Amino acid sequence: MFKSGAILILIGILSANRAFAQRIEIAEVGLKLSAKERQSLRKLIDYEIKVYNGMFNTWKNDSLQITINLYGKYKDFNNVRKTIGNYAPTDAGFYLAATNQSYVYADRNYIQVVLHEASHCLLRNNLRVPQWMHEGIATFFGSLTMDGNQIYFTRESVFIDYVKTQIKDGKIDLNRFLTTDQALWADKKNFQYLYGVSYSIIYYIIKSNPDAMNKIISLMQEKRYRADFAIASVFGGMDRFEQSYKFFYR
Repeated sequence: MFKSGAILILIGILSANRAFAQRIEIAEVGLKLSAKERQSLRKLIDYEIKVYNGMFNTWKNDSLQITINLYGKYKDFNNVRKTIGNYAPTDAGFYLAATNQSYVYADRNYIQVVLHEASHCLLRNNLRVPQWMHEGIATFFGSLTMDGNQIYFTRESVFIDYVKTQIKDGKIDLNRFLTTDQALWADKKNFQYLYGVSYSIIYYIIKSNPDAMNKIISLMQEKRYRADFAIASVFGGMDRFEQSYKFFYR
């Protein structure tokens, strides 16, 4: 089930011959994707939708409108950012809740960014979660890749290696992180720490126990648990969760 450090998730309801609905709209601005590029992107987004259906035990994401505005020129993308007053910590893309659309600059890593921003759309329309969980799950989905007809999650080594160093130096306190001040997310200087730790938490939960993510989401949905309370409930307490998390990365 694992290939080159990748997490392979098989979904029985996903069909290779399934026709794509119009709910996935890719607006190309200043560029023209090839038919193969467009098909690959749609397949990956469709797979992402199916994983969300599995996580939330629903079919509603099949009818959710996902709109990706893809810009070939950075100046066009940046003009949109300035017009709507977006101050996202990265210059690659962002999701805007007001329009329920994603805006992405088509650089060489644009597919990762599209999947990341599509995750924000999907998660927002399924459950209200804290920003660390939004970014952690979105970064996890940004690692989706396709090899032939096989789709799997790769390992974001840059973030994982960074987190290992932070743990070794005693700089990660998960209790504090999970209730961190929202203002920290507005400062680009905190990008690597916030995104790295957020991703590492989601990666650890899924890698160590795939069912745990579903249980956490279920507690947040059905019992209105806060994310940190749901994690503590599933893992037998926050102290135990933090110990196992740090042991995993050591």
